[in-house]
Amino acid sequence: MSNAAQAKVLATPPGATGPVALRSLAAEHLPDVPVNKGGTGVATAAAGRAFMGPASGADAAPGFRAIVAADLAAISLLTAAFLFFPPVGFGVGVGWAQIAGGYVWGTSWQALRDTTVTNIRAYCADASGTLHLKLWVGGVAVASGTVAVTGAGVYTLATAFSYVVPAGTTFTVSAYATAEVAGIPYFSNTYFANYPAIAAPTLLLTNPRLYGSGNVEPGSTSSNYIFGVEPVVGA
Repeated sequence: MSNAAQAKVLATPPGATGPVALRSLAAEHLPDVPVNKGGTGVATAAAGRAFMGPASGADAAPGFRAIVAADLAAISLLTAAFLFFPPVGFGVGVGWAQIAGGYVWGTSWQALRDTTVTNIRAYCADASGTLHLKLWVGGVAVASGTVAVTGAGVYTLATAFSYVVPAGTTFTVSAYATAEVAGIPYFSNTYFANYPAIAAPTLLLTNPRLYGSGNVEPGSTSSNYIFGVEPVVGA
């Protein structure tokens, strides 16, 4: 045989014994080829390893190795530090209104498990003065500090702290501006009416609208507003 039609194979006839001839193959004439051991060629592997290409450098044959941070670069990891409902971030987005005067404003939260608070974030619309930021647990300011106000914006303490709020504990974060001009930054709450509300992986938002007079723990509840102060939570 010097040549043959394209896409033909030399095979026996399908379904019966017969002479070998050139013919086309159908799918049912091809045997199933099992892929053993997940296609890796090995029966076992060390724990905590993934079958993948090299962690860095040029392309190379795959193998079993530990997952490194670069493998997860495109994945957004949800940690305790993530707020589903950040009052300050939300207010910056929708726009602030102000209740003028010498008020302290606050929001209260409940820890669903032991939660580390590392700072306090607040919006202040004053042009100058000092902003007092405090973390309150059981009526006591367990962490506090001040930051100079230079214009309307979001402020945090320059020096972070670390306070572990035990699971089940309700705490308050507050802000008070000594200029006592712009007062409380707020936006109307048209998003949810009842509290507490899930606000983070480890936190319930129990009251977003606490206020008081002067640099004290805010204890009064306003109309259905959300005030511009929130905890910063460690991952």
